[in-house]
Amino acid sequence: MWTQFSPNPGANTPPPGTATVNLSYAPTPPVPFGAFAGSSASASLTIPRFADTSTGQNLFSVSNCQPVSFTEFPLATSGNSPDNIVTGPDGALWLTEFAGNKIGRVSTTGAITEFSIPTSGSQPYGITPGPDGALWFTEYASSKIGRITTAGAISEYPITTVGGEPIGITTGPDGTLWFVEDAGNKVGRITTAGAVIEYPISSPAWGITTGPDGALWFTEYGGNKIGRITTAGAVSEYSIPTSGSQPNGITVGPDSALWFTEYHASQIGRITPAGAISEYLTPTAGSVPYVIASGPDGALWFTESNANKVGRIAVTGSIGEYSIPTSGSGPLGIVTGPDGALWFAESNGNQIGRAALQTTTTCTYSLPQASQAFTSGGGNGTVAVRASAGCSWTASSSVPWVTITSGSGAGDGVVTFSVAANPSTTARFAILMIANQPFTITQTGTATALSCTGSAAAAPQAALEGRTELLGDYVLNCSGLTTTLKADLLLTLNANVTNALTNGATDAVLTVNGNAAQNGQVAGYNLLRWAGVSLVPSIDGTASVRITMVRADASLLATLGNFRPVAITGQASISALTTVPVIGAVQTLATAVPSLVFTRKQAVPPTGGAQTTIPLVFQEARAMSFQAGVTRLRISLTLIPGTVQVYAPVYPVEGNTQAQLYSADANGLGGSPVAGSPFAGGTYQQLTITSGSATATWVVLTVDAAQIDTFTFPLLLLNAVTGDLNQILVAGSLAPISDVSIASATAPVPRFRDFSVPQKLVNLRVSTAVQVQPQSAAPVMSGAFAAKIPARMTETPAAAIAVPQAATVGSNVTYTSQLLNDTTDPTQTATNVVVRDNLPSGLNFVSCTATGGTACSGSGNQIQVNYAALGPGQSAMVTVVAQVDPSLAAGTVVDNPVSASSDQANLDLLASTASSSFIVLIGTPGAVVGSPAAGTGYTQSFTYQFSHPSGYQYLGVLNVLFNTVLDGRNACYLAYVVPSNTLLLVDDAGDAGGPYAGSVALGSPNTIQNSQCSVSLVSAVGNGTTLALTLNITFKRAFGGNQINYVAARDQGEGNTNWQALGVWQVPMPQTGTVGVTGVTPARGGASAGTGQSFTFAFTDTKGTGDFGIVNVLIKNVIDGRQACYVAYEAFTGNLFLVDDAGDAGGPFAGEMPVNGGSTAVQNSQCTINGTGSTAAFSPNILTLTLNITFTAAFKGNQIVYAAGRDRSGGNNTGWQAVGSWTVQ
Repeated sequence: MWTQFSPNPGANTPPPGTATVNLSYAPTPPVPFGAFAGSSASASLTIPRFADTSTGQNLFSVSNCQPVSFTEFPLATSGNSPDNIVTGPDGALWLTEFAGNKIGRVSTTGAITEFSIPTSGSQPYGITPGPDGALWFTEYASSKIGRITTAGAISEYPITTVGGEPIGITTGPDGTLWFVEDAGNKVGRITTAGAVIEYPISSPAWGITTGPDGALWFTEYGGNKIGRITTAGAVSEYSIPTSGSQPNGITVGPDSALWFTEYHASQIGRITPAGAISEYLTPTAGSVPYVIASGPDGALWFTESNANKVGRIAVTGSIGEYSIPTSGSGPLGIVTGPDGALWFAESNGNQIGRAALQTTTTCTYSLPQASQAFTSGGGNGTVAVRASAGCSWTASSSVPWVTITSGSGAGDGVVTFSVAANPSTTARFAILMIANQPFTITQTGTATALSCTGSAAAAPQAALEGRTELLGDYVLNCSGLTTTLKADLLLTLNANVTNALTNGATDAVLTVNGNAAQNGQVAGYNLLRWAGVSLVPSIDGTASVRITMVRADASLLATLGNFRPVAITGQASISALTTVPVIGAVQTLATAVPSLVFTRKQAVPPTGGAQTTIPLVFQEARAMSFQAGVTRLRISLTLIPGTVQVYAPVYPVEGNTQAQLYSADANGLGGSPVAGSPFAGGTYQQLTITSGSATATWVVLTVDAAQIDTFTFPLLLLNAVTGDLNQILVAGSLAPISDVSIASATAPVPRFRDFSVPQKLVNLRVSTAVQVQPQSAAPVMSGAFAAKIPARMTETPAAAIAVPQAATVGSNVTYTSQLLNDTTDPTQTATNVVVRDNLPSGLNFVSCTATGGTACSGSGNQIQVNYAALGPGQSAMVTVVAQVDPSLAAGTVVDNPVSASSDQANLDLLASTASSSFIVLIGTPGAVVGSPAAGTGYTQSFTYQFSHPSGYQYLGVLNVLFNTVLDGRNACYLAYVVPSNTLLLVDDAGDAGGPYAGSVALGSPNTIQNSQCSVSLVSAVGNGTTLALTLNITFKRAFGGNQINYVAARDQGEGNTNWQALGVWQVPMPQTGTVGVTGVTPARGGASAGTGQSFTFAFTDTKGTGDFGIVNVLIKNVIDGRQACYVAYEAFTGNLFLVDDAGDAGGPFAGEMPVNGGSTAVQNSQCTINGTGSTAAFSPNILTLTLNITFTAAFKGNQIVYAAGRDRSGGNNTGWQAVGSWTVQ
């Protein structure tokens, strides 16, 4: 007992109206609450005092005294200096080791694991659980933010300010991480993708936390202020009354105020969201309070680094102090652990401390789910509470827009609440206190939904004759982004893409917010694709995408005989897991207009002769159509008689500074200036005539921007008569000309079309499909129960379950692509056909096969199949196998375009390309918990928590089935389809593929029913990796009996949990005989193999306990005595029999032992029944059988607990009844 109560004579003066007392404890057996048997403990506290007017004496209240016991766990390596500690998402404690350059993990049993940080000497300090299921920490010396998964994988991200020294860190209400910089005088924000934004503040900061008002609150130890910053970056500051107090740690209290430590003033401060500050002096002078956290008892707990104590302050301001066993331990960080104790880091002692609050009943509380997110429309939510039996708890809300509708209980239970619609465009959040545990509610604002808007600057003019015309920029402005979105972006033109290719990539460039330039891939004649683009939002949720340097074949848009202007358009689309509509997707990127007017004038003389001149005039269609030193003017002559010679003038009539003849090839490419020779009054060069054809090319040397330039070339023909002049054809064009109308690595840029030559067309059509590799399917039971197993969830029709294809990392996917030249025209043979499958990043090439005896080629992921020709009606097949790279993040959309091209332009641009996509998943789904696990009644609200390591949104179908056996027929069999937010109820026939008894959408008040149950969908709330599904179920009276609650989940790929028995529900029905089965305690649970567990079964007999004959217990996933833990207790002899693995109830037995007879044990391959701890107790009409059972590792999995009983005569038999379930881990 506490033996002394005396005023504290210390030098530190308590606040007015209070006094400080010392309490000491000397143990006398039995030791109550004590930290260490045989040792003493001490505490001091500041308590309110008031005057007794009848005596004039000061009286003190000591109601806040709280006995504490300490345990300490040393780190494995000395001198590591643990600084801060938090509770992780895996139910363990995580800590930073400042001097050891490590992140530590400690289980609630004290087992410590350490993970080295890649950057040496980084000095990790702050740490917080992140919104993505990982832990995030600050690296003080290296100015980085670190991330560590619960598996120990570490990533690092440098902050913007070099030498900024990030120190405190917390998860913000916007789903990002916020931190403060000691040297940088800034508050920083980092997304889970690593994008950093910083906001300047007036002085160095230390601690930071998310406040109850949806803002971030931080301590400015250098400026003696408390700061507040909104998620939009607006900063407010509040001066602390005590000068030089040096505020340090900060947290949210149970009273919805912010509580902070004053390092130098040895005080605890409190600030309301409105900015009102109160201060409370610690009892020990110079205690140096460091970090503060909300405790499990409705108070705040803090460390006193210099006093070597842990302190407690009630929201009324009463303070208590507790000495740490290890002297000089230097406690720093502190947090409430998942076990309800206080855990703290002893920096000097190199230990982790645990302070347990001692009460007459040990109560532990936990919330399997730490938060829920809501849209701006609000809705209803549920929270499962885990509490020790008999331990009461309450729930409270600190904000008016969250209303607790059911918020108290004892032991395990459920809290329900409602969230009002958010009228603001700003997201908001609140912290509920449930069983003394914080529970975070986040709600989006009514901001604009995720979308992008396309735009283009004033469209430039392009040459209608051009095949590689440069288009204007395409800009996408996206809004409504809440986090980085990874997507594929496609730009579809109304003309062929003709960019230059380098290693399979074009020189067309995409940037996001002016950064991360990425080259596009040709995905078809007219399609450019950028794979895996990260749309990183700014603080206002926007991102800007710009596409530049796109080239197109404008000549394909020309109408022969009528060269009128035509728009070259681009249409953007975004392919991602989240639908992203593009407003104004089609934009005009250029206007194609004729650049050249070519005229062949009357020959001089018109009848020909020894020398005849034909003036050829090249004229700009508009000013500045030509470019000096770039534009080439080409003529092509055909049908030249063999008797005719042709001479080209070296210069135009307009002067030798205007243009000059070049020794270009027949297409007008290359060459050098030609000097020519004086002839016929000018300077000429004789042209080489081949098969009656000749060409000449001039390069424009000078242009006049103020006028339309004209170039006249007098072509000289020798020995041409009138008939020759009429026969010779002359065509003029820009040069170089090319038939290449696709992106090319070899064709020149620029290049042009010769309209005097007909454009050859083919009709290539491509189709492609992807097949994902199935994961191992859920095992199907055989034997007597085979016909009763519900159909696999993968058999549910697509109409009911529309989910995209999904593949897991490391698995293979197979693409099958077919190419067809869809024409019967014998002239439309496609030559030099190329099938391209440019596998996107994230896929690793495995193999490729092609029909027609053709081999696959290419490098890396650039797969190519070449066919010399594909005739009319001919087809080809290409099969590509690729592995999904293990490094891909969950949710990545992998879209694989396949295209075909040939030397000829395609009749249908869209037909020559196709694509197929899938979503990347990591891991398989799991059923986390069902609540309640057991009970009785006709109507009950059930909450199920399903999970997927990739995120809850990748769950596909969630199944819940109630029946006495795993049989979909005549069952209460439900399927919740996550992508469509729809609940289906299978009809009495039990076929998972339908027909259905009914369906209901999320948010609808309607119910659906079959002959076994009627169901309403209460809520489906996703957060992180977990989705909580709440159903209100009313069972029909005809469905009476013990119904096993089976649960299963399938993801959007082939991942399947298999059916799991998560509980048993008793639908009331009359007892038909004298013997009855009441139930088992615990009705639901789990433990590791090799761990002993006590199960207590209750049976009744209306004739009295002397009438009991044999009671049976069978533990297995089905009613089958083979390879089971199958027990028979003979009530009238007191002996217990364990059936052997063969499962025959008549024997032989694996063993026999008396119950209440000592330490004998019997065992088979599934379990051991231990005599110690196994008892049988009789009271009027009740037999209570307690069995101490240890399961073997070979018996792992979800097992159903069955029980049965019969009387001595055998005339009354309950039959097997499912009473509980147990998971052997």
